[in-house]
Amino acid sequence: MLKMIVMLLLALSVAAGGPASAVQFAVVPGTVSGADAAAGWLGNGVAFDLEKRLERWSCLRDVDRLSLRQAVKGVLPSDVARAVFERLKPEVVVTFSGDCSAGRIRLTVRLWTEPSSSQALAVDGALDELFALDDRITDAVVAQLRKSFPSLPVPNQAARLHLAPAGSVTTFGFLARGMVALQEGDAKAARPLLAEALKREPKLWWAHYFLGAVAFHEGRFDQAARHCRDALAIDPNLYPGVYANLSYCYSGLGDGAQARWAKSEFERRAGTALPARGLPGTPPPPDSSDGHNARAEEH
Repeated sequence: MLKMIVMLLLALSVAAGGPASAVQFAVVPGTVSGADAAAGWLGNGVAFDLEKRLERWSCLRDVDRLSLRQAVKGVLPSDVARAVFERLKPEVVVTFSGDCSAGRIRLTVRLWTEPSSSQALAVDGALDELFALDDRITDAVVAQLRKSFPSLPVPNQAARLHLAPAGSVTTFGFLARGMVALQEGDAKAARPLLAEALKREPKLWWAHYFLGAVAFHEGRFDQAARHCRDALAIDPNLYPGVYANLSYCYSGLGDGAQARWAKSEFERRAGTALPARGLPGTPPPPDSSDGHNARAEEH
């Protein structure tokens, strides 16, 4: 079961292939301490939000998220940047740490272009202003990257770098906790959290995306495809990985024509090839031990 979730969630990384000359970056989930309950999800939530914002700048591409998790596993916070550079070889690493208490959040963000030195940014504000803080972090990272890599252009459609992941921080908390549960292989725990996020915001793009991943894991390819289509109806351009997941869902349903259409859309938008069967996000083969009967389709 865990393997199937991991395969699908890898679409979160392969979707951001970008041009071959793109600058590769890694945003490492941070540690946010403090008495507020939000401290438990903010480390992963802020990393996810910043990563997805930066991916919308077409000259950047992120490292594989699951490889990143493996690269930093068991590594001391002080050695994280060096470990990521050595093991994954990105050109940029972003790390952060912080505190959340009494309804306020304080974050220190570090941007590394080499293992031995970094540029630091400190932000401080009310927790319910988290997305405004993320705007500031995004702008500072983009500005520093353009200094470090002078050939990088001004972001096209810069306003899209400020798209918040949810309408409210409270809803984002449910979304972030559901996402983490799913990444850890616990679809049962993820479902009610993601469903609550969607109940609070029926047009929440990422809730549809991750609920589609839950349904895919459970072998309900029709419901998974419906969530993907609902996300596309909200915004067909937010994140190309949804087309990858939709292709895998249609393949699981035996609809080769629609699977090929979604595959072509993914490759056109992401600038990278869709992984073949047996790689990220692919439905299990017919003889899979988990009992699903996904028909193999030509990709």
